[in-house]
Order: sequence, then C-alpha cells, then structure tokens
Amino acid sequence: MVASMADWCTVTVIEEARGKKRVAAAHRDPEKTCLIDELSRYYPVDSNEETGIGYVIRNGKILLTPQVHDSDLVNAAKDDRHLAIMRELGCKSCIIVPILLREKALGAIALISHQAGKIYGGGGGRRDEEKERCGTEGVEKA
Repeated sequence: MVASMADWCTVTVIEEARGKKRVAAAHRDPEKTCLIDELSRYYPVDSNEETGIGYVIRNGKILLTPQVHDSDLVNAAKDDRHLAIMRELGCKSCIIVPILLREKALGAIALISHQAGKIYGGGGGRRDEEKERCGTEGVEKA
C-alpha cells in the first residue's frame, strides 16, 4: 500500500484496556520505519488532539490536509525531538481516515506523502463521503 498510495503510513486502533495503539507502520524508505516506531513509543496518540489521529478517532471523520507546511509541524510538535522526527519523516500532504464500524471509530489509517508532487485532495465532498461509507461497509462485512 505504501508504494502506490503514500510515502509512509500508520494504522492505529483503539484497545479497550490500553487506549490507542499503533499496530502497523511502514515507510517507503525502510530505514525510516524506526522513526515511526519512535513516534509511537514517545509520542502516543492523544484523544484530545485538535488535529491528527486523535481528532479523527474522536470525531469519526476524514481529515484531509492537502498541504502541510513546516509551521503546521511546529504547531503539532510536543518538543524539539518530536519536531525533528516529523521533519525527518517528511510530510507535505496527508489524509487520515477513520476505521469505522456502525458509526463507531475503531481506529484510523494515516497516509502521508513527503513528495511535493504527490498531494492528496481534489475529490471533495460527496465523493469523499462515498469512499468513507465504502470503507465502513468493508469493515462491517469482515
């Protein structure tokens, strides 16, 4: 999935006893996957985030950021090391999609592009809602 859709991605699920847990991560550059692991270990998903994975899981809605600027990374960073990791991983555009079952968020999938030419977005409105519904129906059938 990473090679065709994103430069890196994560899958985060809600575990009743432990909260949110990143269960999968991949990067186009395998040497950078350890940086994603470091993010998970030292900067876990926060349910109170105003943006990002915590926000998507809490609200059950797709979060599309066609262009991520360095100032966005600065605002999201919890400390200098967090900012350095995000910059090293690279993030120019991202989409975070909730994993839904009967309108309840079970987790989220984040797809991130670090290439200036690969920007998410452009579908808009109804088309995005249809994609979200199809994804939800797929989880319910599984």
